[in-house]
Amino acid sequence: MGFLALHALIIETLTTAILASLEACGLPAPAGDLAPEPTARREHGDFQTNVALRLAKVVGRAPRDVAVEIAAALEASNTPHLDRCEVAGPGFVNIFLRPTWLHDVLTAVVTSENAYGRSDALANQRINLEFVSANPTGPLHAGGGRWVAVGDALANVLASQGATVHREYYLNDAGNQLDTFARSLLARYRGEEPPEDGYHGEYLIEMAQILRSELGDDVDELTAREWGYEQNVKPLREDLARIGVYFDTWFSERLLHERGNVAEVLSTLESAGHTYVKDDATWLNSEALGDQR
Repeated sequence: MGFLALHALIIETLTTAILASLEACGLPAPAGDLAPEPTARREHGDFQTNVALRLAKVVGRAPRDVAVEIAAALEASNTPHLDRCEVAGPGFVNIFLRPTWLHDVLTAVVTSENAYGRSDALANQRINLEFVSANPTGPLHAGGGRWVAVGDALANVLASQGATVHREYYLNDAGNQLDTFARSLLARYRGEEPPEDGYHGEYLIEMAQILRSELGDDVDELTAREWGYEQNVKPLREDLARIGVYFDTWFSERLLHERGNVAEVLSTLESAGHTYVKDDATWLNSEALGDQR
């Protein structure tokens, strides 16, 4: 039995105990659900019931007096895992549990071994999860590493629920970012400072030295671009592998351009009047489509 199932069982047990306590006190059960609610603050216990407040007018008594009677009956009920009850405010009953219910969770974890927390809730569902997708313009930094952990954990959770998960890394290997990287690397290769809008990381100095040692003294921007791109992707794969994260697909953005997908979409949007040109770039007129940002 998993944590959620045990939690649901606790609520069911407490609901039964509340109903039995009402009967023991000679009080009627109010209409509606009797299940207690988790408390917002730990000092108020684990669960809370407002049944006394709901009964006050029905029985013609002060709600706090009714709550005291119900709390006493609950404590005398010998309900599993129930530690004590406290009356709070105008008539709430706060319910405190012993830690033994958590011991049951640990027992379930140990006895279930690798099956704990798993289910077939997402069986027969195929999920493509794209995550990390850091630009191939330098080493993986801490921010990218955070999304490695989040994305892979999410993939594992989905898989544990029976889904077939396909992990995808989207390589942003086309467009301005890679061009800017190429100009920055070439500047370092020539002993110059990178462009103002370029990449200024110290790693480019070392890359430029390796570039010269491997390809000589006559490297152009295109060559620097492709060489640098490959040099960045290789350690990226290695870094991910070191922490046990692997991708089923490394999808190249270039492929979208080579197949004509980008041009086709742009043509469709332009024909529909959904684009405009500003600052030498084509923009999507999202506000006309209802985007309020």
